Amino acid sequence: MDLEKLNKDYEETKSAIENKKKVIEKMEEELNITMEEIEIARGEKIISQRENDEESVNIAEEKIEENKKKVEEIKEKAEQEKKEIQEFQEKIEEIIQEIKEDPEMKKHLEKVLAKRYERENKKVNKEIEEIEKGKEETKKKIEEENKKIQDIEAVQEMIKNHPSMKERLQEMLNTNNLIGKLKYQISKLDEEKDKDKIDKKKEEIEKLKEKIEEDKDEIIDYSEKNKLGVTKEAIESIMKNAVYDKEKKEININASINKTKKAIEENKKKLQRELGDSNRKIKRYNNQITINEKVIISLREETTKKEKKAKEQNNLETNKENNVKIEGTSNEQSKVKNVEVQQKQVIKAEKKPKWFQFIKRFKNWRANRKKGVSSKEEQKVQVQPKVIKNEAKNDFTQSLKYQVVKDIAEQMQKEKLEEIKRNHKEHEERSQR
Repeated sequence: MDLEKLNKDYEETKSAIENKKKVIEKMEEELNITMEEIEIARGEKIISQRENDEESVNIAEEKIEENKKKVEEIKEKAEQEKKEIQEFQEKIEEIIQEIKEDPEMKKHLEKVLAKRYERENKKVNKEIEEIEKGKEETKKKIEEENKKIQDIEAVQEMIKNHPSMKERLQEMLNTNNLIGKLKYQISKLDEEKDKDKIDKKKEEIEKLKEKIEEDKDEIIDYSEKNKLGVTKEAIESIMKNAVYDKEKKEININASINKTKKAIEENKKKLQRELGDSNRKIKRYNNQITINEKVIISLREETTKKEKKAKEQNNLETNKENNVKIEGTSNEQSKVKNVEVQQKQVIKAEKKPKWFQFIKRFKNWRANRKKGVSSKEEQKVQVQPKVIKNEAKNDFTQSLKYQVVKDIAEQMQKEKLEEIKRNHKEHEERSQR
């Protein structure tokens, strides 16, 4: 099998198909234009008939007939192009089939695909590890949000059961609101012209901030003494989400607390959705790994079966060769034995061997020895084709540089994956019954 030639034929045929498709596209555009011309001519004919303009009617009819003929010609050409595409496609299928039917090539591609799925599983497992790490982080954040909700609820309990602390918190929120107003006023002043005013307002802001810190410390001290569980973070969070009551012209504590709590709960829901998405991803990835492992097992089983069959065939051929050799050796040994018996009889018949008989035996011994060496050299020569065969097999390691082999590998991968997915789905459906 000449892969280089097959690949060249494959790429040339694919290129020819693409060119044919472009020709068909142009024909379809031309066909649409011609059909439009027919419709226009029909419209002109109707108008001419209404105006009793026989000459214009005849011209319109001629246009219609000409374009109809043109439509038929385009359709015939397009059909011919499609027929040629089909022939090219059949040629591609023949090339693919020839390569796929080669047992060594198929075995090589099965090994390649198995390794490909192994690499994919490693990649997916790494992604699962990353998702698991992210899950742990998300769980921690959810726990933090739960703690924040508990802290806000602690503030709710405090203002419900401890009026003095409610007043203190109300004062804090109003002071913080006043700081916001002062900052806004500063932003409207000119830095050079209104420097004194700006400095004065900044001093006022610093004093108000100190007052807030004093009130905050007082609330926390009170909370610790009475074990109310109020934290600085909870108070600061409520201050950030303060709701201003225009009618009362102050911060509404309950509305501020509810807004803060709602914001935390919304963030918690978002984190829970992220956690759910992570779980679904892991489930999907695990399912993918399961299917990939089944594909790997299936590919390796096929390769093992083929190797086993090839080994059995090789052993069978070797046994036949050995039987022939044993039979040949047995016949040769019988002949040698007969010769030896005859020689013994001759020796016994002769009382004393002649001098030339010794020379003759020595020559025969040397000739036989040379013959033995020659037969060993012939055996070495016979082994050489096996080496050449192995070198030919090694060519498959470079086979994926050819586009046709790449496409066949993709095709095999798709077919195998669909088969395993189908079997996996059927198995799951049976187990659920």
